[in-house]
Amino acid sequence: MENTTLKSKLLFAALAAAVFAPFAASFAGEVPPERLEARRQFADLKFGIFIHWGFYATYAQGEWYLERAGLRGEDYEHAANAFYPHDFDAMEWCKAFKSAGAKYVVFTSRHHDGFSMFGTKATDYNIVQKTPFRRDVVKELADACRACDLKLGLYYSLVDWHRPDYPTGCTTNARQWVAKDLENYNSYLAFMKQQLTELLTDYGDILCIWFDGEWDHKDPETKMPNMDWKYDEIYSLIHTLQPRCLVLNNHHHALRDGEDIYGVEREKKEDGKDQAFTLEPGHPSELCDTMVNGAFGFKVTDTDWKTSDEIRAMLKRANGRGMNLLINIAPRADGKLPDEAMKILAELAAGEK
Repeated sequence: MENTTLKSKLLFAALAAAVFAPFAASFAGEVPPERLEARRQFADLKFGIFIHWGFYATYAQGEWYLERAGLRGEDYEHAANAFYPHDFDAMEWCKAFKSAGAKYVVFTSRHHDGFSMFGTKATDYNIVQKTPFRRDVVKELADACRACDLKLGLYYSLVDWHRPDYPTGCTTNARQWVAKDLENYNSYLAFMKQQLTELLTDYGDILCIWFDGEWDHKDPETKMPNMDWKYDEIYSLIHTLQPRCLVLNNHHHALRDGEDIYGVEREKKEDGKDQAFTLEPGHPSELCDTMVNGAFGFKVTDTDWKTSDEIRAMLKRANGRGMNLLINIAPRADGKLPDEAMKILAELAAGEK
């Protein structure tokens, strides 16, 4: 009798452990095996292409033009009605990236100006509804990436200079025309969640979500965020929708639970020596930089291009540190990659010295 009871208790305990183990692992901050494997596979990719593109390319003054020029939002936004990238060809882009040795692409689904480059239902401020182009660029790029065996990651701004419910941070010029009495982070969070759900539901497997903009709400001395972004809710949503999708948050300090990739923005020199990187054990890392030594978005006066040899050397340094290199290209308003960028990609493909 006692042995039977003991066996029953042990069997019940084993069943309970099996049922509740995933939840216990989640609460303990343990990472599911499929995400650990996704991290390992990301580290093996080594080289990716970053794409910053929005209707700001029409101004040809970089992705921060709205903030830095001090324009009124409604004046800046008129350019969306003139944004018609008739030469955009996602397959042409992806073939050039693939030939150059890239294994993945990260594309700006929405930048700080709040304009979405995909057919979102969360706002009409997007390329399908507010431009005469009326095509879903993210959809076309996702299809081309799959055809070319490239992984697709999506940059997503935490900042929004357009929406009245986004709480104003340190970037104030672009926000000076927005109704401050409508700021409401819970409302803005719901908007972001809706868009992230669309991106992770309608566009196939996504390699990573690449967040940017935490710096808009930070303590000026400690450089740490002074606003609760509710990352636990955001990251949980991402990993629930796509368990293998990784999270990179461009904040430049220690990773939090739910973050997978340690990101570094731009390679720098310190006292003439290579910058020292403090990487996170057990996490892949990525260095992002630009082909042209200026803005990330298209800027017609940026002509200080890195050479293909310089990019090869940067890739070698990054990989030698155990990091991927994500090199940025800014397409023109017509949808073409700049001629110099195409030349560099061709040289990387040819292996010219």
